[in-house]
Amino acid sequence: MLKNRKVAMLICVIVVALSILGGARRSISEAIAETESAFVYGVDGDGKSIYHDLGTRVQLANNLATVAERYLGAEDDLVVKVRTDAKRLEKESSPSRCYTLNQALDRSVSDLNAALLNEPLSETDEGYRSGIMTDMTSYAYIISHDGYNELVRELNEETLAKFPASILKYLTFTGNAEYYG
Repeated sequence: MLKNRKVAMLICVIVVALSILGGARRSISEAIAETESAFVYGVDGDGKSIYHDLGTRVQLANNLATVAERYLGAEDDLVVKVRTDAKRLEKESSPSRCYTLNQALDRSVSDLNAALLNEPLSETDEGYRSGIMTDMTSYAYIISHDGYNELVRELNEETLAKFPASILKYLTFTGNAEYYG
């Protein structure tokens, strides 16, 4: 009889511990998902987000490539690079990966812009090129001042790094929210 009571008590303790860990994992995962949703939907949930701004930068890069095709040709390496980088960024949704791909797009757009500065662009195309580059810079500035990374920092450093979340996070194999950068 005593043996059965000890086994029952052990099973009860295991069930309670697993329930606590399962609930902790669910809670932590939901907090991370909610924070990371600000990357796509905006800090205020208004759609003004890094992800939206990156989409605009992809469109601008493709517009620059369209202008460049008239002078350099669609098969030019710089044009192809911009199109490839834009497509890769457009398909990505991971904040840290988007950051890396956005940097690559910046470099390829900058290289293509430099090549266009050496071409005899029409007045209209020069206006397009200049406007596109101004908008690319403007959206980069907007992204750099977005509040997403602050939300991630608050969750990771002020919530998940403190007891008991810091222990539960490791016991449930739950990571941190992902920074853009």
